Amino acid sequence: MKNDSLELLLSKYVDLTDRLSALLKREQSHMNQGLSLEETVDEKRVLLEEITNLNADLQAIGRERAPLDVEAKARMETVQNRLMSVLKLDRSVEKTFLSNFARPPAPPKLDPAPKRVSQVYQRQVGRGHSS
Repeated sequence: MKNDSLELLLSKYVDLTDRLSALLKREQSHMNQGLSLEETVDEKRVLLEEITNLNADLQAIGRERAPLDVEAKARMETVQNRLMSVLKLDRSVEKTFLSNFARPPAPPKLDPAPKRVSQVYQRQVGRGHSS
């Protein structure tokens, strides 16, 4: 019974990683086109909730401490690799977002022109002020 529930859970993980990957690729494409990511926020929130629930289910199965057979271990490793790929893609999307959209505003231009500095200095010296 445990292997059946584990197999079902791993199948859900595969489906979820496919959907996450597609969403992240869509976000990457939107950023490359200069489009907003607002439309993907709700979808991302739903997927985050799903993965949180799947993780809780996986932990419950893991607490049973029954040994996994060779096939289940291989399937688990495949799912872990897929999840790692999604995480790498997410990092890439995040870096792109930060480099494209989260740039700090340019500081105000406060550098006075050398000629103006010289003029102010001459006025101050001419009035008898010294620093």
